[in-house]
Amino acid sequence: MKDYSLCIAKADKGNSVVVMDQFTYDRKIFDFINDNNGSIVNFNFSRFSYSVRKAIVKSEYVIEPCEKRFLISTNPIPPRLYGSLKVHKTNIPIRPVVSYVSSPTYGLCKHLNRWFKKCTNFRAAFSVQNTTELIDKIENASSPPGSIVLQHSSRSYPQPYPGDPPSLASLSSSSE
Repeated sequence: MKDYSLCIAKADKGNSVVVMDQFTYDRKIFDFINDNNGSIVNFNFSRFSYSVRKAIVKSEYVIEPCEKRFLISTNPIPPRLYGSLKVHKTNIPIRPVVSYVSSPTYGLCKHLNRWFKKCTNFRAAFSVQNTTELIDKIENASSPPGSIVLQHSSRSYPQPYPGDPPSLASLSSSSE
């Protein structure tokens, strides 16, 4: 692969990979950055990593002493930008993805997220953990007065039953 300057990139949709010329892949990344007014910034990553490490070590209330060594990244690297290829679109554009897994703040952010939720009993009002929880939430829900209930199935579009509310198709045809 290196002899032919090829790279392997993950496709945006589906569970597939794409073999592509390295120059073309790099050009797509640079074009994306330029098209979105990206610019070079002066940033001292070593100083930033040091300040994160120092903040973790000095923390007295939020981070337990036994947890500190797990939150400090031993070999931090800046977040990495890569692109998933949108093979289902013309010209195969990229969907940018930034991986923060090896950044100095990754473990700290995960810890603070868990700590905040534990301390505040925070629960997002409009999120669910799984399908079962969604069913429990909407099972006995009622629609506001004057609303229309629509049904969608990806397999087929059943005909309305007598007494069902009008469908969008019948509403649009009656207004013409």
